[in-house]
Amino acid sequence: MKKLRGLVLLLMMVLIMPLTAGKASAKTYMTVIIPKGKTVSLGIAKGSKLQKSAWTSSKKSVATVNSYGVVKGKSNGTAIITGKVGNKKRTIRVIVAPKLKSVMLNKTSVNLLKGQTYTLKAKLNPSGAKAAIYWKSNNAKVVSVNSKGVIKGLKPGTATVTVVAGKFKAKCKVTVSAASEKKYKFSGKITDSVDGSPISKATLKFRKGYNNKNGKVYATAKTKSNGSYSVKLAAGQYTIQVSRKSYVTTYINSSCSKKKSYNYLETSISKPVANGRYRVVLTWGSTPRDLDAHLTGPTGYGGEFHVYYRNKNAYRNGQVIANLDVDDTTSYGPETVTINFDVAPTGTYRYYIHDYTNRSYSYSKALAGSRARVIVYKGSRQIASYSVPNKAGTKWHVFDIVNGKIVKRNTMGYEGDSTNFK
Repeated sequence: MKKLRGLVLLLMMVLIMPLTAGKASAKTYMTVIIPKGKTVSLGIAKGSKLQKSAWTSSKKSVATVNSYGVVKGKSNGTAIITGKVGNKKRTIRVIVAPKLKSVMLNKTSVNLLKGQTYTLKAKLNPSGAKAAIYWKSNNAKVVSVNSKGVIKGLKPGTATVTVVAGKFKAKCKVTVSAASEKKYKFSGKITDSVDGSPISKATLKFRKGYNNKNGKVYATAKTKSNGSYSVKLAAGQYTIQVSRKSYVTTYINSSCSKKKSYNYLETSISKPVANGRYRVVLTWGSTPRDLDAHLTGPTGYGGEFHVYYRNKNAYRNGQVIANLDVDDTTSYGPETVTINFDVAPTGTYRYYIHDYTNRSYSYSKALAGSRARVIVYKGSRQIASYSVPNKAGTKWHVFDIVNGKIVKRNTMGYEGDSTNFK
């Protein structure tokens, strides 16, 4: 009776499905693994005695079986044991293999991106040992694993994947990161707003989203001696912070596109101006070649001044009210106007952009597509920023200054004559 209980216990220890050795035949009743020299009973006991039956082995060199269904492992390999128990025929696959001592994984740690997969491989020791392989993840919301050891990152986080072989285990730590973003080259140039000279050692910080001045910095760049910079960005909208010693920190809304030709931004930044003064800086893209800034306002004698490329200075009582610091005719800018409100603090001043290149075309959208932007500084601060509307026209009325306060206009219209601004 003790011997029988021992046989049954051994059978419980070695009955394993599925196996690393492959799938059992569809007609196989069960699969049994035993070490060489060991025995296992596949027979049916009645009371304390095993019942005799007609048992056969397909490969006696691997495993033998007696009339009571007791199988003995002879050499490593596979044999099919067949017997008739009552009215039923029973077929068992017996695998003779070395006793399993441990299991190892090909990786103890894996880093995945979200959505990425990797196949872990289990190695049984000693070589030739057989066992059922089970896989599990302790955090299935982060990492999944299937019956073949294929792990998949589902969301950022960590999880431990465990392989179980018999009574042995091995573990792998899996770290999942957010899927990497495809990035595109974004470049440009930073210049001085008054003379257009390149600014070196300026720091650019890129934050995702428009008007995001205090969020997490996504990327940084620094200008070279010629004022140029280059950075890698994912497609999307950004707020660019431009900083340089002795200059006003400037914020610009821009975007990075999958169209590489679009990812170029030249802009100009300003040194502080005296309190009570405004500096207005225009920059744009490669086309049109020539955009002009226009400023009109009262002279103080009942008349109006008009500052633009033909008349760069306006005076009141012999003092400069406004002046055109720089006029650009070859794309990008800057085109800069400085206003001295210490001289003329009251009245209405109007600021326009004129598409000089396309002034003869009343339905032109070249100005709208120019990526033109206007930045307004007062003293040591940037106080406003405007982007050209996406509407046809050659005259962009950007803003007014009414008794020292900025009033946004941002309207488009048509004007063919550079002298006709009011």
